[in-house]
Amino acid sequence: MFDNLMKGDLNPNTDPAIAIILEIVGGLVGLFGLGWIYAGDRDTGLVFLLGGLLVLWGGGTVMGVGLFALSVVTLGIGSFLYLCYCFVPLIVIGFIAYSAMNLNNRLQGKSI
Repeated sequence: MFDNLMKGDLNPNTDPAIAIILEIVGGLVGLFGLGWIYAGDRDTGLVFLLGGLLVLWGGGTVMGVGLFALSVVTLGIGSFLYLCYCFVPLIVIGFIAYSAMNLNNRLQGKSI
């Protein structure tokens, strides 16, 4: 199903610096895959974009509401689980780095 992911043809007229900047800046606000879309690999970009929106925004909302409800039910003891949110930025930065490095390798013609 995902055999084409990260293997599509890229636009040869793509400026690599703009693609990497779009990927990093877009990722910082939760819009992963913008650099891939700009570079011409729309399949990979859309998978990253939709996956990021679903996981980061949807998952964050569900997790926040669930932790709030747990805190109410346990009279505040469940609020310690909010510490899990501390790891979300680290995971996001790690994914941004992974995606930007793979995009850079693809733009330079290296295999992933």
